[in-house]
Amino acid sequence: MEIKDYVLSEKELAALKQVKRPPVKKVKKTVSRYTVLFQSGFDFGVKKRTGKAVSQLIMMVSQGQYYIRENGEIKKVTKLSLKKFLKEMEKPLKLPDVSWITGLSYDAQLIGELSGLCRDDKIAAHIKQDIYYAYSSAEYDPPSSFCRIGEEDAHVRQWHFVDEMALHGDMYSALLSKMIRYMADRRGISVKELYQSVLCMEQGKKERLALGSVRAFIFISNLYGDEWALKMLEQYMGSNIRTMIDEGLLIILFDATLKDGGGSYRVFSANFGSMNHNMPISFANPKASRDRQEKAYINKLRKNCIFSPDKFSEYLFTSSVSQGFAFETDEFLCTWRKFITLQKNVYGKIKDKYPRNIVSEFKRLRYRERIHSEEIDRKLWKEASKKMKKLEYGTERYAVIAPSCKEDMQKESRELHSCVDGYAEKVVRGEEMILFMRDKSNIQSPLITIELFNNGQIGQIFGICNRDPDTDEMSFISKWAEEKNLRLPETRYAPRAAYDVDPDEDEDDEDPLLDESFLRNGNPFLRNGANTAGLQNCFYTA
Repeated sequence: MEIKDYVLSEKELAALKQVKRPPVKKVKKTVSRYTVLFQSGFDFGVKKRTGKAVSQLIMMVSQGQYYIRENGEIKKVTKLSLKKFLKEMEKPLKLPDVSWITGLSYDAQLIGELSGLCRDDKIAAHIKQDIYYAYSSAEYDPPSSFCRIGEEDAHVRQWHFVDEMALHGDMYSALLSKMIRYMADRRGISVKELYQSVLCMEQGKKERLALGSVRAFIFISNLYGDEWALKMLEQYMGSNIRTMIDEGLLIILFDATLKDGGGSYRVFSANFGSMNHNMPISFANPKASRDRQEKAYINKLRKNCIFSPDKFSEYLFTSSVSQGFAFETDEFLCTWRKFITLQKNVYGKIKDKYPRNIVSEFKRLRYRERIHSEEIDRKLWKEASKKMKKLEYGTERYAVIAPSCKEDMQKESRELHSCVDGYAEKVVRGEEMILFMRDKSNIQSPLITIELFNNGQIGQIFGICNRDPDTDEMSFISKWAEEKNLRLPETRYAPRAAYDVDPDEDEDDEDPLLDESFLRNGNPFLRNGANTAGLQNCFYTA
């Protein structure tokens, strides 16, 4: 057969168009309907009807009972069973009469919180004390910026009420409950409405900052008690401060006031494994607070506290704002701590705990500390130089002299391109000595630097760019060491030629760069003689 045999005629095409297709049967979609069975205080129940099938979700915090009833069978509330129960929910089911939850929805965040409640009795206790709030991320966007209100580049921190509140544990639940209820009463709203306003980016900004500062107020309660913590919270809420109060900076401030110089908080840095820098312990963590060492430390802070709670609160929440730190509370606490530390260094005690203008007073004290430090350095250098002058020695050509001040070592380091100025602190503390070898024909020009330990052992002996001494120089150093009963290093500094040259080698083939003046003064083609130390060491290699 050919292709034309398969082509339909016009009559056959007309008959094909008149063929009716069978009607498509519409399948009715089963819709699940959710209704509230009851809601009151801490408890609620929800019914789900899908066709003739009925199931119920019962969450009774007051009784500690959580279950799903389906076809006469009772099941535990788990993530899997909650997902199955809420899967067909198209829009949130509101629960206005329940104190700790806005409503139900098919949301992973909410499902995780509800399943966690069923596993942990502590969460139920927190719900009864108003320090727990479950929300749907589909309904609310958790605020991410509340260190500096109104600034786009503010520090970003994920807010999660369940983690933030539950973290403090049962030890501080009474204080947390009072704080939450105070903030709600202050605005004349319920605790639930308070949480909802905090979750909204356009509302509850001050409350959001206060909740972010919870750990700081818990630390204050450790020092002054719950009553003062609530008073300071009240003053903070009424202040113009627009940042959180950092608990870590508070601890470091109080730590700086200790007579032993502070720094004890660093013992607890290991508890902050996720942080890269040393931070003090968080006393908001109940597991850590039960530790004996931490209790001893907080007791130490309480016993040696120099700040009265009323003046401390007034200075932190009122004076800081008048001094221009409304948006810089962290900087204010850091400057305050440095000011306290500087007073201890300069005066040996803390004279002014609450400076009127902390910035200007801090700058003035820093200048005074610098003058004070220079005076101490001069006295110490005088003693160290007197000790080193006993080791001075000279011959017709060379001499060993002692530095008289820090500037002498800086000049030595600058002109010899060495790091000897970094040893000034060791010299002042009497840990070791530094002496200068000079050519008497040019006594003011640095030549060789000698390191000497207190046990009489000579350490490093270097010239410009860390060059080794030549034969004549080493011979003089050996005589000096013998005269002063000092010990030379057993290796490296034994007397030797300025450079190793084969005596049979043709003089015409001698490299001009191996000239002694090069090793002494550095390569004139290299800036300041840099990198010549590495070259001259190569020249000594066999």
